[in-house]
Amino acid sequence: MMKRLIVQLFLVAVFSESVLAADSNLYLGVGYGQADYEGKTIGNIAFESGQKLEDNAQFAEIYLGFQVSKHLALELGYADFGEVEETYRLNPDVVFIVSPNDTEEVDAKRLSISTLLQYPATDNLSLYVMVGYAYFDIERKQSGGFSPSSGGLSLSDSDHEDGILYGFGARYALSDRFAFRLQWADANTDGLDAQTLGFSLEVKY
Repeated sequence: MMKRLIVQLFLVAVFSESVLAADSNLYLGVGYGQADYEGKTIGNIAFESGQKLEDNAQFAEIYLGFQVSKHLALELGYADFGEVEETYRLNPDVVFIVSPNDTEEVDAKRLSISTLLQYPATDNLSLYVMVGYAYFDIERKQSGGFSPSSGGLSLSDSDHEDGILYGFGARYALSDRFAFRLQWADANTDGLDAQTLGFSLEVKY
């Protein structure tokens, strides 16, 4: 599903060329890679201490950028981080009448706005650092618990978190219109740290 999504996003980027002005400073990119999740340490007495969500998943992103100058660009992006899961160890010193939910599933999506400070190393290659703002829409599901009276237990909720987005990368111009980009980024909120490593293809308009 994720691979199909990235292909669809790239086709949108390519075919949008006929709609936007040819000589503007706008560019559209689609990316794909791996996201590493790290959640906050759980503090529930029902579980062994020191545990937290740690997992990875594939992610896809699309972003719209504006090249202000050869050293500065602004970008607005959207990313789908897929779903990750963690099962926590129960505290052996606690006797349970009702077993708690011990499995957590997290599905996160991110909106971001960022500034890229670029250094043209060669005519085709530029290096950059990025800093910006990230807004997450997070869906959580807890399952795995059991009650003698009601059977399996399951809870779900949604949350919104925001934080700082930063990273660095390199962009290589394949032609006047197309470029390849490799990037590492980290979006850190109060409850979630999502690091990404991925590549993207850009179309300049």
